[in-house]
Amino acid sequence: MNREIKYKVWDKLKKEWFKPTYKAYKGKLEEVLISPSGYILLRTIDGLDATDKVQERFELMQYTGLKDSTKWGQLTEKEQKEWINNGKTKEEWKGKEICKGDILKLNEEEYAGDENIGVVEWMEQYCFWNISKVEDGLGDVLDCCWVEIIGNIHENKELIK
Repeated sequence: MNREIKYKVWDKLKKEWFKPTYKAYKGKLEEVLISPSGYILLRTIDGLDATDKVQERFELMQYTGLKDSTKWGQLTEKEQKEWINNGKTKEEWKGKEICKGDILKLNEEEYAGDENIGVVEWMEQYCFWNISKVEDGLGDVLDCCWVEIIGNIHENKELIK
């Protein structure tokens, strides 16, 4: 099984998801590059910067290769337009991409109460994606119940108790 290696990048300085700027003709160029070893580089009009300051500014949120249970009709109009504008069709929709740091809600009786909300985390010692508080592997949970991304650790800290 192959999966795409993708990241979202949280800009701790600006407190928002990083969006590259490609306006070099106006003197504005800002792009995050990731080395094979996971080292973060910031490319600007002035060149490459890989200082500790850059490492501290950005946090990588890796895509797990898995998607939640969100159906096309549950997306906002803005989300649907964004999907279509990226050259994809409604029929290609398979759910939202789950990344490290996403907050998930599990809608199953087995995971009732406070136990049905957790954060996606990588368990290095076991080499798998886990959902905190739920203490089950992400793949196992997706096989048995409805899973919905309800936020992330940067923008929705209030969802984690």
